[in-house]
Amino acid sequence: MLNKSLIVSAIFLTPKMQSYMIIVGVLRSGGDIKFCMVVDSIFVWLVGIPLAFISVLVFKWPIHLD
Repeated sequence: MLNKSLIVSAIFLTPKMQSYMIIVGVLRSGGDIKFCMVVDSIFVWLVGIPLAFISVLVFKWPIHLD
């Protein structure tokens, strides 16, 4: 179970950390706050939440880790 969780975390965290480096580091420090908020909101609502529903309803993965 732990091995599967680590693989899933590695797959999802890699692109997320790349976007954090670009959005949080570069754009926010340059003063472009509105674009960062829009991109974060779009990613959460159009990617993160649907993936959570798919993983629970289709793949039958548990919501919690034991």
